[in-house]
Amino acid sequence: MSAPDLRRRLSAEFLGSALLAAIVIGSGIAAQRLSPSDTGLQLLENSAATATGLFAIILMFGPVSGAHFNPVLTPAQAADIVVPHAAPSAASLDGERPALVPDGTAG
Repeated sequence: MSAPDLRRRLSAEFLGSALLAAIVIGSGIAAQRLSPSDTGLQLLENSAATATGLFAIILMFGPVSGAHFNPVLTPAQAADIVVPHAAPSAASLDGERPALVPDGTAG
């Protein structure tokens, strides 16, 4: 990976992470002001605004950096460091869905 390409990806990840933090914090503040006495409605407003904002950020920065929005993941991928995943990615499943086994883990 060339230096300008890495710089561009890192900039996109940084800006995307900053925008995501602003959206999450701003939607929480807005929800508290819109519905000061209804916690359930606050959660609904916060989650809807966050999901919409995240969707927009992914559309903007996805083609540039993969839209990970994790400040550690892009440099790790650039350095070819294996990052463990909590669950298998869709690309590694070859179109198959993992089956659930009785202990609740994916198998």
